[in-house]
Amino acid sequence: MALYSEKETAAVEVSGLTKVIEDETVLENVSFSFAKKGIHGILSPKGGGKTALLDILACTSGYDEGSLTVNGTDIAFNGADSKNAREVKKNIGYVRQRSEFYSEMTPIEILNFVGSARKEEPDKLARQIKEALELVGLEEVSNRIVSRLGYVEQKMLGYAAAIVGTPDILIIDEPKSKATAEKNEVITGIIRLFGKRKTVILATEDYKTARALCDDVVIISDGRVLASGSFEELEDKLSRGDDSNGMTLESLYMSLLKASESGKNKGIR
Repeated sequence: MALYSEKETAAVEVSGLTKVIEDETVLENVSFSFAKKGIHGILSPKGGGKTALLDILACTSGYDEGSLTVNGTDIAFNGADSKNAREVKKNIGYVRQRSEFYSEMTPIEILNFVGSARKEEPDKLARQIKEALELVGLEEVSNRIVSRLGYVEQKMLGYAAAIVGTPDILIIDEPKSKATAEKNEVITGIIRLFGKRKTVILATEDYKTARALCDDVVIISDGRVLASGSFEELEDKLSRGDDSNGMTLESLYMSLLKASESGKNKGIR
C-alpha cells in the first residue's frame, strides 16, 4: 500500500520483498511505501521481522526477492554490496537498538568520521558536531573513548552520529529502549524535529510509542504485512469490519503480541 499521494515521490518503496536467512523466511512478500518527510512507523511483535527489514531499508543488508527503491534509487538485491547502496546509505542515519562504534575512538572522532563520509563542509560539520553533542548531552564526555561510555551514552552517541551531516532519512530501531526518562524526552524531540524536515522511519514493538509519534504505520508480524495506513484509517477499517467485536486497534495489536508466540496472527482487513 502506498502511504503517500501519487504526485509525491516516495522516500522508500518496497515491493514483494522476501528475505531468507539460513533456510528461514524472515520477510515474505512485503510491500509498502513511505512518503518523503514525516514520521513513519513499523509496528511489529518481537521476532516479527522488523530489524531485518530495517537493515534492508538502511542498505546494510540484501534481500532475496522483490525490489527496493530509496529516494528514487533502485537498490539491488545484494544490498550493501551494490554501488547504489553504498552511495544511498551515506544519506541515511541508522540508529540500531545497540550502537556499535570503534571502542578506542571518541565521540568527536566518530562524528567527524561520519560527517566527512557524508561530505559535509568542514566548518558546517564542526558546528553540527557541537550542536549534536549538546543536544544528546555528551559534550562533557566528547573526548572519552567509547569503551568508557555507558550503555545510554553510547545510545545517545548513536543518535548524534545519525543526524550529523543532515541525512535525508533517519531510521531508528526501538527509539526508547533502556534509555532514561530524560533521554527519552530528548529522543522524542529529535524524532519530531527531524520529521518536520526529513523522513523518519522508526520500528517498535510498543503500540503507544508508534501511536504517539507516527503519521502512519505498517504492522508486520511473522515477516508479513498485516495492515498499513494512518492510525485513523486503520481504526476506521476496524470499526466497519464485521468481525471487529468492538475491539480497538490497540487491543487488536495487544492480542497480536500474545498470538505471535503461538504463530496465530490475524490481519486487519
